[in-house]
Amino acid sequence: MDRDELCARQETCQLEFDVVVGPADLFNIISINVTVRDVNDHHPQFVDTEPLNLTVAESALPGTQFQLPAAVDLDSPSLGVTRYELFPTTVRAVFTVQWQGVNDVRLVVVGTQLDRETRDRYDVTLTAFDGGNPPLNGSTSVHIVIDDVNDNAPVFERTVYTTHVYENDTAGTLQLHYIKTLYSGLGKSNFKDHYTVRLTVPRFISLRCRY
Repeated sequence: MDRDELCARQETCQLEFDVVVGPADLFNIISINVTVRDVNDHHPQFVDTEPLNLTVAESALPGTQFQLPAAVDLDSPSLGVTRYELFPTTVRAVFTVQWQGVNDVRLVVVGTQLDRETRDRYDVTLTAFDGGNPPLNGSTSVHIVIDDVNDNAPVFERTVYTTHVYENDTAGTLQLHYIKTLYSGLGKSNFKDHYTVRLTVPRFISLRCRY
């Protein structure tokens, strides 16, 4: 007998039937009500076995939410999924899981603001636990990529740069000087690694910056 086929995900499961008692001169009908008790014989399972890829902007504020997959457990509700957790536990200082309903599981940004220049990726495991004793569990992988935003200004290697313009230089003479900027972060999508500064000599000196 498989209770989970007879009464899938139901808290109670009852079978009612009649039994006929004979012989004919003692004919009687007895009504039988059988309660089938559940045992915790199913693990929580995630339907999609492929890892989930999420992109989170480093500017995401605490409380920002992202949809996560929900696990399925064929046992009765009391032995079904009761909680979700993220592993490794160190990631919980940055993200947590909020379970709002049977199929509504969300990743929530918590704690301090994300910083892609410090860490640009989190590979975590989302684990669902059921109500058994001991609880059974099922897991899926979540890859969280921190998306870069333009939150760091360029920093020059030196505070002062010196070049020379001679008095007999004609108008239009260019003095080229290479200036490198420093950037301590991981991403460079919003970053120029150097600037070429051109000095043009007309009647007065002007600066033009080319990226």
